[in-house]
Amino acid sequence: MSKLGCQKLLLQKYSKYLKPFALSGTLIFISLILITTWQNFFLLSWDLLFYIGFVLPFTFHIFILILSKIFCLKVSSIKTVVVECGIQSSSASLFILLLSLGEPERDVALIIPLATALFTDKLLLFFCFIRIIRRAILALTKNKNIVIASEMTTIK
Repeated sequence: MSKLGCQKLLLQKYSKYLKPFALSGTLIFISLILITTWQNFFLLSWDLLFYIGFVLPFTFHIFILILSKIFCLKVSSIKTVVVECGIQSSSASLFILLLSLGEPERDVALIIPLATALFTDKLLLFFCFIRIIRRAILALTKNKNIVIASEMTTIK
C-alpha cells in the first residue's frame, strides 16, 4: 500500500475523533475569552457587540465566498478557505493589537477581535443549519415528484 493510501486510511479512521476534539478546543477557547475579558464586555453596548460579533464576520465570510466563486474553487476548497481565513484574521488582529498598544489601551482594544472570535463559529454553524434545512427541503420535494410520477404511470 502506498504512503498516500495509508494516510488516507488513518485520516478516515481518526476523523471521528477530530470533530469532538475541535469542538472541545473551541469551547475552551470561548470560556477563556469570557473569563479573562468579562469586565471589558460591559464597556461596550450590545449593538456594538452585535456589529463586531456578527456583521464583521458575516461580511468577511461573504467576501471570501465571492472571491472563491470568482476563482472557481471546488465546494470543499471554499469551505476550507472560509474557515481558515476566519481563524487567521482574528488571530492576526489579536497579535497586531498586542504588539502595538500599551497596557490600558490594549485591554479595551482586544475586545473587538475577541468578540469576533467568540461569535465566528456560531455564524458558521448558522450557515451549516441553513444548508441542512435546504437539503431537507430539496429531498422532500424530490420525493414528492417521484411519488407523483409513479402515480401517473399507474393511472394509465
